[in-house]
Amino acid sequence: MAITLVNSSPFPRQVGDLILHSGATTTVEQLTPAIHSQIASGDLDIGSVPTYQHSIRAKATYPVSDKSGAVKSAVTGHGVITGGADGTDGTFALGFTGGTGTAATGTFVVESGALTTITITTGGEYSVVPTAFDFSASAGLTGAEASVTSAPVAITFAAANSSRTGWTFKNTSNVTLYVDDTGAAASATSPTSRAVAPEGIIGSIDGFSSKAALSVYGATLGKTFTASEW
Repeated sequence: MAITLVNSSPFPRQVGDLILHSGATTTVEQLTPAIHSQIASGDLDIGSVPTYQHSIRAKATYPVSDKSGAVKSAVTGHGVITGGADGTDGTFALGFTGGTGTAATGTFVVESGALTTITITTGGEYSVVPTAFDFSASAGLTGAEASVTSAPVAITFAAANSSRTGWTFKNTSNVTLYVDDTGAAASATSPTSRAVAPEGIIGSIDGFSSKAALSVYGATLGKTFTASEW
């Protein structure tokens, strides 16, 4: 499937081996990462496909959103440990109090009756993070405590799909979100992740869609988005 590119900037732009002057057009068979970047910046346009602010060009119409979600956080560690006393010695499964989402996992160690170590094995994915750890697996342990620390985490909003021909994503929150379509975890610093401003839309062009997992990251818990794939 060939795509016509238009140099929308007032300056010459290089497209592959070709220097494309302002207003000139060329046809390509595939969109390279470099061309994607030029499209995202607005230097290149694609035929009559509409331009969305803060976005690459997407198909003119797309399905009603069939995916939605919000930025989530993971448990990353703990604060200062208060050891407590009278616990049963050993290594135990760590529990969590409160929280909504996919549970984190971990272990804790009690030595000489007191809590000494907390280890987070997996951070989980939470829309509401746990309020405390649960050390009840060590019978008799009292007075042990430590605060739960957490941080935003990239979440996959569409799994890898070899049949995918297109996708769209809309940031319905009031902060910038970051989307990655390479299968890597989205982040604010990754060169393959694209920033999507509030109410911004990004997506693929039919026939030139990534088949990899699509992920989103935001620095603030609970910020929302909608998305579709076809």
